[in-house]
Amino acid sequence: LVVEGEQLVGIITDRDLRRRVVAAGVDPRRPVSEVMTSDPVVAPADASALELLLTMTEANVHHLPVVEGGAPVGVVTTTDLMRLERVSAVHIVGDVAKQTDVAGVVDFAARTPRLVQQLLEQDVSADDITRVVTSVGDAVERRLIALAHEDLAARGMGPAPRMCWMVLGSRARHEQALGSDQDHAVIIADDAPEGAEDYVAALAEQVVAGLEAAGHPRCPGDVMATNPRWHQRLSGWRAEFGQWLDEPVPDAVLGASIFFDSRPLAGDHELHAALVDEVAGRLPGARNLLGHLTAQAVDNDPPLGFFRGFVLARSGEHKDLLDLKRGGVGAIVDLARVHALAAGLTVVNTRARLRAVAGPGGLAPETAEGLVDALEFISHVRLAHQSRQQEAGLPVTSWLSPDDLTTFERRALREAFHVVRRAQRALAQWHPGQRRT
Repeated sequence: LVVEGEQLVGIITDRDLRRRVVAAGVDPRRPVSEVMTSDPVVAPADASALELLLTMTEANVHHLPVVEGGAPVGVVTTTDLMRLERVSAVHIVGDVAKQTDVAGVVDFAARTPRLVQQLLEQDVSADDITRVVTSVGDAVERRLIALAHEDLAARGMGPAPRMCWMVLGSRARHEQALGSDQDHAVIIADDAPEGAEDYVAALAEQVVAGLEAAGHPRCPGDVMATNPRWHQRLSGWRAEFGQWLDEPVPDAVLGASIFFDSRPLAGDHELHAALVDEVAGRLPGARNLLGHLTAQAVDNDPPLGFFRGFVLARSGEHKDLLDLKRGGVGAIVDLARVHALAAGLTVVNTRARLRAVAGPGGLAPETAEGLVDALEFISHVRLAHQSRQQEAGLPVTSWLSPDDLTTFERRALREAFHVVRRAQRALAQWHPGQRRT
């Protein structure tokens, strides 16, 4: 690693020395800056091994410097990753990228539930497990996109327009559990040629079909790139956001809450950055939209009764079952989102949002950490339940019977829900005009 002061400015490997110095006949007395790779791809110190593998695969590099504040603290190699004890996750991601057809991608995606079961047995945190599931999901979706591009090119429908494929929801937040449905959208560059929308629609149809075969159901609300509303040119997205910010009708509030949890996956990431940065600057002043998002967050009640007993579904297919998503994981996600948006933050991971807004003007630090702990526990119970459902061949859901929980789990779950309720009451007071009647 080559540094200037404390900042990383380049990297040079033994392969570089062979190819750029020895084989090229370069005088070995020349400065290293002339043969190093300047501004190398780097990773933050808190990134997971799976995220590093994806980065290295995308950039086609074998050495990845790890930095904190621009200063190097270490380097990870592909050999290091292959020595990991939980190598199966690394193998799945690596093997998915090598598949030449959809069937191969689907086959490797089907190994995710078994991977989750192994991680649960090793007592890995829910945060780490959902990051692993997200990384595998990213690899699957990215490969399906590449295969679809190849197919369209072979059929004479190319070249592909400049575009950015985004993932939305839990995958964007690196919080994907088992059985998640599809949520994605596309930004098309304004200078893309006429007919770009038709290309994207054809691409999206193939990707959606592939994801469905890989175990991700179509979105019931049609929040997918196959929907013309969710594949627009950049100017169209700007107009859409302008309406969401200025005229927050219920449909706009739903659209905004979905899109604010977005992350670029494939294509030109700058299109996504341009849109998100522009919108983030307007958010702190969008009081109407923030008010609606606040009302949505405080109305998402945890399933606790008056005496802190669980509130179960009274009828329907989930009768006598407890929902861990809506008033649990989902409620915490909503709380973190509205606080982060009010501060103009672009980070989308829920834990990162909660910690970023802890302090004056935001969440009390103890409340933020309480919500982080509650999210971890509820998510872990949910993952364990989903893993048991998967193993039994049952539909994967977030509904479970309290009888399936241990005494400790029931007590801890009640306390986690109570933490959520306290945070909701504090948010309602923070925005008193949105307090429920």
